[in-house]
Amino acid sequence: MKTTLPYKGAKKFFTRLPKFLFLFLFLLLGFGGLNKASAQPSLGDQGLTISPFLLERKMEKGQSTDEIIDITNTSGNSLPVNITINDFLPVGEDGQQVFLDPGKGDPHYSLSSWINVTSSPKPVLSPHEKTSIHFTITAPQDAEDGGHYGAILFSFQPGQLSGTAVAVQQKLGAIILVKLGKANEAGQITEFSAEHSFYNYPPVNFVTRFKNLGNVHVAPRGGITITNMFGRKVATVNVNENANNVLANSERQFKSMWADSFGFGPYTASLKLVYGDSGQVETASTTFWVIPWKLTLGVALALFIFIMFFLGGIRRYNRWLLNKAYASSSRPKKRITRK
Repeated sequence: MKTTLPYKGAKKFFTRLPKFLFLFLFLLLGFGGLNKASAQPSLGDQGLTISPFLLERKMEKGQSTDEIIDITNTSGNSLPVNITINDFLPVGEDGQQVFLDPGKGDPHYSLSSWINVTSSPKPVLSPHEKTSIHFTITAPQDAEDGGHYGAILFSFQPGQLSGTAVAVQQKLGAIILVKLGKANEAGQITEFSAEHSFYNYPPVNFVTRFKNLGNVHVAPRGGITITNMFGRKVATVNVNENANNVLANSERQFKSMWADSFGFGPYTASLKLVYGDSGQVETASTTFWVIPWKLTLGVALALFIFIMFFLGGIRRYNRWLLNKAYASSSRPKKRITRK
């Protein structure tokens, strides 16, 4: 009768164990690494486009400059076009503006009264027609040094809403930023941090807040250098790559992302920002951890199961050897007789 020894069963299990471990880790990482697809925003036809939408100028007191803004009707309908000249103030930390009527803005930063339209655009634009507005910016002799901010808003009515007598008015704005006279450029980083202290895996999101302490707008730009626990640089992330401005006496937030495929352990992120015409530098640093706990837990659990079965197999094999040795020693000896 053929007998199956215990150690052979353990050997068979150990040969199949890697397949079970691979399947377990695949399922663990597969379900843990699923990301929700983000819907891409769709842009509707606004009806009007303007170019340029941002004007930045350096001027001296008493100086004038002539400017042109092109306006195009991109819709298939005729559109009436109206223009207004406004001051504006920054709102929030993401670069939004609130537009003010002429004379309602802060006199330290107001620009609307400096703008004079010399050639108005056509009052009604045919489908796909293009026109222009010509205007001058004249800085008064008694104006304050520093940044002055204004906007030219273009409004149009795409037609009446069905069933109502009210038309929806839409507006586009051309932002105008002027640096006048002597500029005082100063600023500081008020916050630099990762959004979380611990991550399961990248991406890691960073938040940078920069406060403008000067009297003119600046566009701080720079990068984040990420180093691992051994001090080796693993990545560089850009900050304010589009050179967005921070207006005088305001604070703005910039978001950046490190989107590596894998990370493990503690990391240090070092920020360097350069701003102003003289290239002033501000620095900051923060730390964070990347611990792929799902992968770590899976590997640890698989290793624990492997060790337990391995030790169990050794114990069973040792018992088999002892039983075999005991059976051999207790077997009766064959008597030898002479013939």
